[in-house]
Amino acid sequence: MNSPGLNPGVLPGGRFPAFLGIIYVSRRTRCERPGLGATMETTSPTRERLRLVSTFARILGLIAVGVAVSSISNAASRWATLEAIHQLENPRDSTRPGRFGELGAYQFRRSTWRMHTREPFRLALDRGVADRVAVLHYEWIRDTLARRGLAVNSYTIALAWNGGIEAVAARRPPVAARDYAERALTLAEQYDRNAVAVDP
Repeated sequence: MNSPGLNPGVLPGGRFPAFLGIIYVSRRTRCERPGLGATMETTSPTRERLRLVSTFARILGLIAVGVAVSSISNAASRWATLEAIHQLENPRDSTRPGRFGELGAYQFRRSTWRMHTREPFRLALDRGVADRVAVLHYEWIRDTLARRGLAVNSYTIALAWNGGIEAVAARRPPVAARDYAERALTLAEQYDRNAVAVDP
């Protein structure tokens, strides 16, 4: 037999989800104080539980939104950095190999390409494949810098892309690599600003 105030239809057997810790009872209960012949209304603890659960749900929602915004922001910054590197390396997407045999939009060397993929090196000329490998290389640089306790941003990513990880660790990186990273940072910041202006 069902107790008054309960809703047995939520889960089989009349049970509610245990993780909520909510027992549905009347919002107001009536009780008599001993020795007073009067009846008073008291607030059920269920209302407070509902309030706590609602607050907890809002907090979780804010955290989820924050994580999503952070992920979108990180992806946008990665795109901006890689596009800046593309513009510095091979803005016209020339198919001619570089001085050291580099190929494609990001001017990968064969050894760098082999770090991340088994695809033939000639596919560095395919922008779609090159983009995927560029993301893998970006993430490898990012993770390596982070493991070594070095700053991770568009400047250091570009510095490592051009001069290697040691260029970031060095107190005085090579002038050419530093100039490359400064130009990449300027471009990446501009791309990020443009992206925000287009899709605020």
